[in-house]
Amino acid sequence: MTARNTWRQKGTRVQISSIEHSPMTTRALAPLITGHTGVVIAVMRDGRLAFVSLDGEHCDLPNGIRRWMLHWDDLTELHPHPGGPGLRNEALDRRSPPAGNEDQPGSGDREADPE
Repeated sequence: MTARNTWRQKGTRVQISSIEHSPMTTRALAPLITGHTGVVIAVMRDGRLAFVSLDGEHCDLPNGIRRWMLHWDDLTELHPHPGGPGLRNEALDRRSPPAGNEDQPGSGDREADPE
């Protein structure tokens, strides 16, 4: 991953700026989804596409669909602000919890072995 693409990862807040490079089924609804914001919930197809969960109420979403497959070139990263929703959660990116934080929710992403 190059330095200019470091934001292309799960948890990044984005805005849909265009629909020129996304799959055909998404481009068909471009006027409805352009301008919406959301969070990348998965990186798909060898890193070429982002699976984005849109912000807002179900009734306000395009065709009532919350999750959309979009090409990275159609997205603009939104710079997070302190305390805002959808910030990159560094605690979830760690492979093990930091010392002394084992009892706090979200301090690690591994469960204990059942053995």
